[in-house]
Amino acid sequence: MRAMTPMARIFGDTMAIVMVAGQSLKPGGQGRFTVSGDQKHVQPCCLVLQGDALMLWQRFRNCAPTEEECALPLVRQMIALGALSLPDCCETRIGSPLRDSDDDLLPITTFDQGALSLWAFQNRIPLTVHLELTRRCNLRCSHCYCLLHNNDELLTTVEMIRIIDDLAAQGTFFVVLTGGEIFARADIFTLLEHLERRQFVVRLNTNGTLLDECRIAALARFTNIYRVHVSLYGSTPAIHDEITGMNGSHALTVRAIEQLVAAGIRIRINCSVTRSNVADLPAIKRDIADRLGVPIHFDSTIFPRDDGETINTDDQLTPEQEAEFSRFRITDRLPDSDAAQPSKPKLCKAGVSFLAICEDGSVYPCLKMKRLAGSPVGNIAAMPFMKLWNEAPQLLSLRASLDERLRQCDICKIAL
Repeated sequence: MRAMTPMARIFGDTMAIVMVAGQSLKPGGQGRFTVSGDQKHVQPCCLVLQGDALMLWQRFRNCAPTEEECALPLVRQMIALGALSLPDCCETRIGSPLRDSDDDLLPITTFDQGALSLWAFQNRIPLTVHLELTRRCNLRCSHCYCLLHNNDELLTTVEMIRIIDDLAAQGTFFVVLTGGEIFARADIFTLLEHLERRQFVVRLNTNGTLLDECRIAALARFTNIYRVHVSLYGSTPAIHDEITGMNGSHALTVRAIEQLVAAGIRIRINCSVTRSNVADLPAIKRDIADRLGVPIHFDSTIFPRDDGETINTDDQLTPEQEAEFSRFRITDRLPDSDAAQPSKPKLCKAGVSFLAICEDGSVYPCLKMKRLAGSPVGNIAAMPFMKLWNEAPQLLSLRASLDERLRQCDICKIAL
């Protein structure tokens, strides 16, 4: 089981700390924050510190509290949250910081990721950004919405690093690296190193075919990669390779999944559900995901291509197959299944606290909106990100429209 590393970013007079699976930072050379249970199913823990809690964290981040200080209720609570380390000499037993019976524990401003998202939404902070690194890919998946090519990258390493710095300055905390295939970029590890220096929490989307033991060992050394999403579309080469258009891709992807698990890197399998593989879903889950102890996410939504072409949607499920898929999700009690639950309204944060940047620097509220938007809201390679985020007419119009709609509802009932 891997320890959870605190990644911190100051936002004005508040600070967000996200615990992510990785090598433990040990302030003062003492203690580490760990979690119970199988690390593969641990979710990042988000909290926000303010006031006295923030001051204590800043004071103790390079020096663990003494035994006497550990007796202070607020310090005890922060240790229990994992924001501070417990010195070896301190035998204070730390219980749950949120029990009602702990009357001696002072209140501390803590939030889960939903509350952090709400805070960013209310303050127009681009908390999460999808960064499309490349349009190059070695596969040609039949359902893919991307317009792929094999040309050189449109943005250089220097330009990408400047974009990362701009995002940090504007308050972005979570970055999803996607493509194309991100490992087709020769500078991928240079970019990952800079993202770690700037204290971003990072998720990677990949097909896994370009990952070998050397690259996986390098990934395992990063402390800010909270999960790697690997695309897999079949339990056998016959099904998977037919969808990807590349013979041998199934073997490469499964090998990468196995090696990522062996390296202790948290991963999730993503499986797009089509007419070609809907009958194979139980085998994918049983023979690969369950065998390796890896969570899997099935999604039957197929988006038209970015240029508006719909040929990639020809393999979309029929109504009868969609019903079969829903029954499978309920029967197997998949963690991502909401088929047995009344659906809750979701607040789309695109353009408000979420953003997408394409491989050429074009900015959209969301990658899925490229086809609908017609044109980007701007280009971060040609305009400072702060100016674009705060002044782009399309973003301002989108926010004004959403604000008007939200005035007519109770935001506390919206699931973030």
